[in-house]
Amino acid sequence: MNSRLELIVYYVSGKRTNIEEIESMNFRLTDGSLIGIHPGHDRLIGMTDGSEFRYTKGGKEFRIEVSSGMVTIENNVVKVFTTL
Repeated sequence: MNSRLELIVYYVSGKRTNIEEIESMNFRLTDGSLIGIHPGHDRLIGMTDGSEFRYTKGGKEFRIEVSSGMVTIENNVVKVFTTL
Protein backbone atom coordinates (compact mmCIF):
# COMPACT_ATOMS: atom_id res chain seq x y z
CA MET A 1 0.00 0.00 0.00
CA ASN A 2 1.23 3.47 -0.90
CA SER A 3 1.93 5.44 2.27
CA ARG A 4 1.39 8.85 0.64
CA LEU A 5 -1.47 10.74 -0.96
CA GLU A 6 -1.70 12.39 -4.36
CA LEU A 7 -3.87 15.47 -5.03
CA ILE A 8 -5.04 16.15 -8.57
CA VAL A 9 -7.15 19.22 -9.34
CA TYR A 10 -8.86 19.25 -12.75
CA TYR A 11 -10.06 22.60 -14.10
CA VAL A 12 -12.66 23.05 -16.84
CA SER A 13 -10.07 25.02 -18.84
CA GLY A 14 -8.02 21.84 -19.19
CA LYS A 15 -5.41 22.92 -16.64
CA ARG A 16 -4.39 20.34 -14.08
CA THR A 17 -2.54 20.64 -10.77
CA ASN A 18 -0.83 17.53 -9.43
CA ILE A 19 0.83 17.26 -6.00
CA GLU A 20 2.39 13.97 -4.91
CA GLU A 21 3.95 12.57 -1.72
CA ILE A 22 1.39 14.19 0.60
CA GLU A 23 1.38 12.83 4.15
CA SER A 24 -2.06 14.18 5.16
CA MET A 25 -4.57 16.84 4.12
CA ASN A 26 -7.76 18.51 5.20
CA PHE A 27 -10.47 20.61 3.60
CA ARG A 28 -14.09 21.66 4.15
CA LEU A 29 -17.15 20.13 2.55
CA THR A 30 -20.21 22.16 1.53
CA ASP A 31 -21.98 21.31 4.79
CA GLY A 32 -19.16 23.08 6.65
CA SER A 33 -17.54 19.95 8.07
CA LEU A 34 -13.75 19.75 8.09
CA ILE A 35 -12.49 16.43 6.77
CA GLY A 36 -9.05 15.01 7.40
CA ILE A 37 -7.48 12.61 4.90
CA HIS A 38 -4.63 10.20 5.58
CA PRO A 39 -3.25 7.37 3.42
CA GLY A 40 -5.63 4.41 3.42
CA HIS A 41 -8.78 6.58 3.63
CA ASP A 42 -11.96 4.87 2.43
CA ARG A 43 -13.59 5.86 -0.85
CA LEU A 44 -15.46 9.15 -0.74
CA ILE A 45 -17.45 11.38 -3.07
CA GLY A 46 -18.37 14.86 -1.86
CA MET A 47 -18.51 18.56 -2.64
CA THR A 48 -15.85 21.01 -1.48
CA ASP A 49 -16.84 24.46 -0.21
CA GLY A 50 -14.31 26.46 -2.22
CA SER A 51 -11.87 27.20 0.57
CA GLU A 52 -8.26 26.13 0.84
CA PHE A 53 -6.86 22.64 1.03
CA ARG A 54 -4.15 22.24 3.66
CA TYR A 55 -1.65 19.45 3.27
CA THR A 56 1.51 18.19 4.90
CA LYS A 57 4.46 17.20 2.75
CA GLY A 58 7.97 16.58 4.04
CA GLY A 59 6.82 17.54 7.52
CA LYS A 60 5.80 21.06 6.39
CA GLU A 61 2.28 22.45 5.99
CA PHE A 62 1.19 23.94 2.68
CA ARG A 63 -2.03 25.53 1.43
CA ILE A 64 -3.63 25.59 -1.98
CA GLU A 65 -6.76 27.52 -2.94
CA VAL A 66 -9.25 25.29 -4.74
CA SER A 67 -12.63 26.51 -6.01
CA SER A 68 -15.71 24.56 -5.01
CA GLY A 69 -16.29 21.33 -6.87
CA MET A 70 -16.67 17.60 -6.64
CA VAL A 71 -14.03 15.62 -4.75
CA THR A 72 -13.35 11.91 -4.94
CA ILE A 73 -10.97 9.80 -2.90
CA GLU A 74 -9.88 6.32 -3.93
CA ASN A 75 -6.62 4.39 -3.55
CA ASN A 76 -4.82 7.36 -1.92
CA VAL A 77 -5.67 9.66 -4.84
CA VAL A 78 -7.74 12.78 -4.07
CA LYS A 79 -9.28 14.26 -7.22
CA VAL A 80 -11.08 17.59 -7.37
CA PHE A 81 -13.15 18.58 -10.41
CA THR A 82 -13.78 22.33 -10.46
CA THR A 83 -15.22 24.80 -12.95
CA LEU A 84 -12.73 27.60 -12.23
